[in-house]
Amino acid sequence: MSSADRTMPGANDTQRAGTAGVAAARPSVLCAATLLLAGIALLGASATVSAATDEATLRPDDPGDRHDFGDAIAIDGDTAVIGTPRHDQGAEDDNRANRGAVYVFTRDGGEWSQETKLTQPDAADGDEFGEAVAINGETIAVGAPGNDSSRGLAGDYGAVYVFAAEGEGYALEAILQPDDTFGDQEVGSDLALEGDTVVVGAPGTSESPDGFDDFSGTAYVWQRSDGSWSLEAELDRDSDGYTAFGTAVAFDGETALVGAPGVDRSFGVYPGGVFAYAASDWNETAEITHEDSDGGDRFGAAIAFHGDVFVGGAPHKDFGDASDHGAAYAFERTDGAWNQTANITSASLEGSDNYGSTLALSDRAAIVDASGNGSAFEVTRDGASWSDPAPFRPDDGEDGDDFGDGSALAGDLALVGAPGDSGDGTQQGAVHVIATGSTDGGDGGTDGGANGTDGETGGNGAPGPGALAVVATGLAAASLAGRRRR
Repeated sequence: MSSADRTMPGANDTQRAGTAGVAAARPSVLCAATLLLAGIALLGASATVSAATDEATLRPDDPGDRHDFGDAIAIDGDTAVIGTPRHDQGAEDDNRANRGAVYVFTRDGGEWSQETKLTQPDAADGDEFGEAVAINGETIAVGAPGNDSSRGLAGDYGAVYVFAAEGEGYALEAILQPDDTFGDQEVGSDLALEGDTVVVGAPGTSESPDGFDDFSGTAYVWQRSDGSWSLEAELDRDSDGYTAFGTAVAFDGETALVGAPGVDRSFGVYPGGVFAYAASDWNETAEITHEDSDGGDRFGAAIAFHGDVFVGGAPHKDFGDASDHGAAYAFERTDGAWNQTANITSASLEGSDNYGSTLALSDRAAIVDASGNGSAFEVTRDGASWSDPAPFRPDDGEDGDDFGDGSALAGDLALVGAPGDSGDGTQQGAVHVIATGSTDGGDGGTDGGANGTDGETGGNGAPGPGALAVVATGLAAASLAGRRRR
C-alpha cells in the first residue's frame, strides 16, 4: 500500500478513549488460553480493580470546564508540574479555546499546594500549551504543539517554552522553534529534559517536497549555554510518510529514545518501533521492535525510560477478536544492545482498552494506562522479573475520568492524572497522589527524577538510579501523531 493510499490511523476518533471506564473488573473477551495461542504469554489472566486511597487530590485554584488538568505530569523531588492543555486562559469565547496552562505544585511536610501558574505570553486559541511538560532542577519546559502565533504563522507549527526559576516563581527564558518550521509539525508534542539539553518530538513533520502532511516526524535537540538555547541536532529517518517519528521521546543524558508508532515492516502497516541515538554524535545506534510485532500495533506510541530499562507501549495491539486491546513490553540494555525481557501486558482487558497508551517507570515499578478502560495498572519489578499488572482506581473514580492519561512515580507514591474528572463542573480534571505497593528506596522519591541522573529530574524521559518518575505520553486514540483532542 502506498502512502498516498493510506489514511492516518485513528482519523475518525475525534474523542479521547476512556469515556466508558469500569468500576470493577470486567471479564475479558478472550480467555488467557486464547491469548497464549495468539503468541503472547500475558500476565494476569484475571484481576480485580483495586480502590486506591488518595494521599491527596490536586486541583488548580482556578478550575474550569473542559480544561483537562492532569493531562501531562512531570515531577522533580517535591515539585510537580501539571499540564492543562485545554485551559481557555480568559478567551472571549471560552468554549474549548484550548490555549492551555501549566500549574506548579510543591510538597512541604507531606502537604501539597499550588505554587504558581505558567502561561505563554503570546497565547492564542488552539495552542494546547501544557500538552507535554518536563522539569529538571530549576528549569521547566512546556510543549504547545498547536502553537501558530510565535511567528505570526498558522497551522499547528508548535513550540516549546522554557522557564527558569527566578525568585519565588519562574520566568520565561526561551521559546524554541526550528528555523524550518512549517504547518502541522506539532513541535512540542512530547519532551525530555536533562541538564541543559531538551529533546522535542514533532511527529507531524512532513518530508514531502510539496509540504503535504505525510506525518514522517522529527525529533529536535536543543542545548543551553550561558542561558542561551540553540538547535543542536535534528533526528529523523527516511520514510515514505506516516511514521509519526517523535510521538514519544525520552533522554537520560547519554541516550535518546524516539518512538515512531507508524513505522512499517515487511509484514504490515504501522507495527511501530523505537529508535536509540547516542548524545555524543546524535547518530542512530539501534532500531528496537517487540518480538510479536504485528501491523497496527503502533509500538513506540509511549516510552518510559529508567537506567538501562525502558518500557514501550503498543496501545493498538490486537489479540484475536480484541481489537486495540493494547500491550506493553520491557527492554533491558546489556553491553549496548537492547533486548526484550518481558511482556507486561494484562490479560484482564477487552478490545478498545488501549493498554500502553501512557507509561511511567521507576527502578521498582511501572504505571501503565489503559485509556479505554478507566483504570491504571501497577506492575512491580525485581530485576528482569515483573509482577502481574494490578489495576487500580481512586476511591471516588468515575467512568469518563480518563484516569491514567498522565502519570508519574515518586518513591511509593504515584501521581496519576484524571483530566476528565468533573470536579465542580465538567471535565475540569484532577491529579491523584496515591500510595502504591512499590518502594523506590531512599527517601520516597525526593532525590531523583524523570529525566535526571544523581537526583535530577525531567519529564517524559529517564530518571537516575533510585529516582522517581518517567512520564511518557503518546498515541492515546485520536491520531497517528498522538495529540489527544476532546
